[in-house]
Amino acid sequence: METFAEHFRKTCTSFNEDQNTRLQSIYRNRRQHYVDDPFLDKYKFDVEDIEAATAEMKRGKAAGLDELTTEHIVHSHPVLLVILAKLFNIIMYAGYVSYGFILSYTVPLPKVDTISSANVVDNYRAISISPILSKIFEQCIFKKYSKFFNSSQNQFGFKKGSSCSYAIYSVRKVVDYYVNGGSTVNVCLLDLSKAFDKMNHSALFIKLMDRLIPVQVLSILENWFAMCFFMCQVGFCLIVLLRVKDWCKTGWCTIAIFI
Repeated sequence: METFAEHFRKTCTSFNEDQNTRLQSIYRNRRQHYVDDPFLDKYKFDVEDIEAATAEMKRGKAAGLDELTTEHIVHSHPVLLVILAKLFNIIMYAGYVSYGFILSYTVPLPKVDTISSANVVDNYRAISISPILSKIFEQCIFKKYSKFFNSSQNQFGFKKGSSCSYAIYSVRKVVDYYVNGGSTVNVCLLDLSKAFDKMNHSALFIKLMDRLIPVQVLSILENWFAMCFFMCQVGFCLIVLLRVKDWCKTGWCTIAIFI
């Protein structure tokens, strides 16, 4: 278990500390004088926001450390949605997330289902299980502040209603066009290995400030990412709580558009 935990901790550490320091310095200088989009009443969460976010949560998923699932929220008393709306608004005004939101556990799953590969930690990928309330809160932020999270039309991955197959189709059409015209086509492909695991938080915050995101949202993300903790689960055993610096779980819809 300790081997898995240490492997995932190193995976979530940046390759270049000098670059981290440079980006952090740029971010801190800009943050001191940051003028953001004003926080208006239209950004407040209401029951409809909570209900819509909950409806988009997948059913039948594993429970977080709090042992709550989507089904608990869906089948609970309607007053819970009112309470959650008030809670989420308080969180936004305070600029701090609940400690329970930051706790997740990671389950190592084999990339290749063979006995020989089971003894090598590099052949496992990490699946993080987060609290359902934190997922609903994240979805509410993404929907309410959607204008700040718009992505380029040239981006195909990590977008609703789109996929990498669209990009592949576009590339094939372009290549076929020039090849049929008698030209030679040279293609350069870049593979961003562990894009989520190695994501630099300062770089993300700089991009968000470029979009004039409300300071309340920026403060929430700063606080949330500053307390990235996870536990590693193997079988029925949970290992000690670990902190990582440059990690972002793949399911973060607010982050995926920038990868």
